Amino acid sequence: DKKIEINPFKPLGMALKNKKLRSGFISWFLFGLAIASQQSIFSLYLNKEYNFNSIMVGLMTAGMGLVLIFNQGFALKNIWLKYFKEEPLTIWLMFTLAIGFFFMGISYLISFIIGVVAISLGQSVLRAVMTSRITKKSEKGEQGMILGVMNSVMSLSMIIGPLLAGALFGIKSGFPFLAAAKYHWYASSYFP
Repeated sequence: DKKIEINPFKPLGMALKNKKLRSGFISWFLFGLAIASQQSIFSLYLNKEYNFNSIMVGLMTAGMGLVLIFNQGFALKNIWLKYFKEEPLTIWLMFTLAIGFFFMGISYLISFIIGVVAISLGQSVLRAVMTSRITKKSEKGEQGMILGVMNSVMSLSMIIGPLLAGALFGIKSGFPFLAAAKYHWYASSYFP
């Protein structure tokens, strides 16, 4: 009979000590930080830079959602994972997101739209591929714990991201996107 551990911090501590997975968790945190930053100031940015009203912001957000649905529901299995190996796909998508966030931070509507398309295409696939690669590196029987740790790490990034994005937005409206580009640049160097 194996004892059930009820301390929620013990798996986090064990995971952070795991040298084989630590860099994956750092990349996962930076990925979450970028996504949370983008989501938290998206409508504020569109209103301030381009004078978009709530209907225009809603339409743009819905469009991003449709791309995400297509990507995860069809393209992930039938295109991305069929024609690309996970490792190069991960690096390629991290750079795509970094460039997408950079374009979003430039105050030109066309560059913003290009950036939105890039991050919409990349984030849903990258989320699935990163999760797969991190759990594959874990020991047999630890995948559930590792997924739980990944959820905790993502939750932490969802707390910190909006705080950073709000502070950066107060300085200059495009800074949160430029910071998100940098987070992805760093994430690509950490990911194993």
